[in-house]
Amino acid sequence: MKLCICRPNQAIPILLFASLVNMNVAPANANPSNFHSQIENLQKLGESQPNQALPQLNDLNQHPPAAALETDLRDLLLVLIPLNFYQGNKSQANLLIEALEKHGDRSDDPVSRAMVLNYKAKLARDEGRLSEALIDIEKALPIAQSINDRLIHIQIKNTAGEIYSLVGEFKKGLELISGALAELDSRRDNAWQSESIRIDSLFAIGRLYLAHKQAQVALDYFLKAENLAAQSGSLLKVAAIANYRGIAYADLDQWNQAKTAYLESLNIGKQFGLLRIQSANLNDLADAALNQSNYAECEKFALESIRVGEADHENDVLAVAYNTIGICHMSMGQLVKGEAEAKKGIEIARASNVLPILEATLGDLSEAYEKSGQYRKSLSALREKDQVAAKMFQHERELSITEMKLHYENDLKQQEINRLEHQNNLQRAEIANRNLQKIIALLTVVLSMFVSGVSYFLYKKVRSSNRKLLHANRDLLFQSTRDPLTGLLNRRAFQSEIKSISQEFLKRSNDVTTPHDVLILLDIDHFKTINDTYGHKAGDFVLVELSQRLQRNLREKDRLMRWGGEEFLIYLHQISIDSIALIVERELNAIGSAPFIENDVTIHATVSMGFVLLPIIGIEEKVFNWEKILHLTDLALYMAKTSGRNQAIGIESFKGTKEHVAQFIDGDLQGAIDHGRVSVRRINGPLQ
Repeated sequence: MKLCICRPNQAIPILLFASLVNMNVAPANANPSNFHSQIENLQKLGESQPNQALPQLNDLNQHPPAAALETDLRDLLLVLIPLNFYQGNKSQANLLIEALEKHGDRSDDPVSRAMVLNYKAKLARDEGRLSEALIDIEKALPIAQSINDRLIHIQIKNTAGEIYSLVGEFKKGLELISGALAELDSRRDNAWQSESIRIDSLFAIGRLYLAHKQAQVALDYFLKAENLAAQSGSLLKVAAIANYRGIAYADLDQWNQAKTAYLESLNIGKQFGLLRIQSANLNDLADAALNQSNYAECEKFALESIRVGEADHENDVLAVAYNTIGICHMSMGQLVKGEAEAKKGIEIARASNVLPILEATLGDLSEAYEKSGQYRKSLSALREKDQVAAKMFQHERELSITEMKLHYENDLKQQEINRLEHQNNLQRAEIANRNLQKIIALLTVVLSMFVSGVSYFLYKKVRSSNRKLLHANRDLLFQSTRDPLTGLLNRRAFQSEIKSISQEFLKRSNDVTTPHDVLILLDIDHFKTINDTYGHKAGDFVLVELSQRLQRNLREKDRLMRWGGEEFLIYLHQISIDSIALIVERELNAIGSAPFIENDVTIHATVSMGFVLLPIIGIEEKVFNWEKILHLTDLALYMAKTSGRNQAIGIESFKGTKEHVAQFIDGDLQGAIDHGRVSVRRINGPLQ
């Protein structure tokens, strides 16, 4: 179990610091003022001695010279904001962002507007609000493009690249960050700002690969970035990169190397009194010890993380620290003590409304309950986890509407540009046509044949270009809706199909004689053991081979999607109840009846499934929404896993009053089964 707060796709304090601290400022003018020179010198000092730089920068901000230029005041804010975040002064940093926003409005300064959007996008990204982050960074990109400052532009491209990658557009994200790095290399100079951003770009590419489970490639970039940071004396960057190097080692199950990297980062944090870096690394060290079953060391690091987190007054770090020590004590058999500590972490996350951390801590507590045989408590924690996930999903969906509106407005602008270009082309074509008519009147038959040949050649060229454009558009659509490892559809693709699926429901009755749809959620049993035993490369092979086996038993109109990690989702369109069991049994057998063999390594795997008939017989479809349907499917999957695995459990029909329906929809599946209100089907997998 990897509980570490520092993961590329979670709310990660240290990622925010690592990226924000690199908001370097290009010189404001050719002959900078003494004030600007002071800012630049203190910014450089801040990368190696932040404790010395920050008080002097705060003093400059409170008492700027009367003759200070507007650009100098802006650049001072751009240096102060990341340093305050790095020191853990989050409230002060947010106040400075507001000041920068007011500066941009007052002076109509595009740099201020672009950087405010960039900061907001980073904050939203690191708190798991990806739709918000995407909206902000897509607003920032065109502003940055219009600014004659390549360093600002490159930094915003780096942010955009990471956000695009996190929403599933890995190729586009990598192209943006790689393009930023190439832009730096094409005009290489010895300015420390350029070198600092070069480190950022290498670090960002590494984080991108790490987020997509390519830890070894990520390590190569982290080492390059860390070497450059050490040469430049930027100890803050060294600390951030060392932490992520540890995460990469952890993903490769190289725990000793991971602990060494975490300790390097921790020591720098202690050297400068950076409490958030200390607490984040202490949490990582506790997680590493927990994964090595070294409970005494886990307890030591988690307690120290709690002490530092309380001094820093940071609830996200404290929530994870209490949860970690609680899971540690539960693993040691101290169930009552561990449960109380883990619940305290959950309460801290709940009170501060840090939803990604609340979801993660609830999930880990549910897993700990399951391991200790407390299945009802495990189910209760899982239910709340799913409710939190549904809340985040609802928020993301609402923001997606805003995102779609933004894209629509941009499309309208592009259509207007295309219309004007088309109109100009028509005018040019009309003039050319008149001239051509005059020429044709004077040409001989031979010349006419020649012109026809040239025209035909040009026609072929146009057709070829159009085909290439069509293929490029198709490739772009494919990348945004496909899982990069298996090539299957992803969650984003499923969300786009929900509307058409819902319209089909309205035309369908909910009795047993008519075809229904079926939603199936499946999970590979003990997948972590496969990764731990055979390595992540073998785990990836199992995921790819498993997806191919599942696809063979499906019809053309059915859908198979990678839902995340080792979870897959199958959507069966219009199928009779009698055929459901046959397809589910085939899928169970497709996985469990034959081993996965790669390079003479034989891996045995099974899956557990939960499925729901849609609409559920006895309940009107309009009563449901997709979050509740997915929640019930997840509960059925959980029952399949806790009652033995290698099986499927499906919800088919319901009997009861409206009040009973409401309780059932809220997730009381076990209660509904106990009272005989739900018809559940169990389908066993092949004997092992």
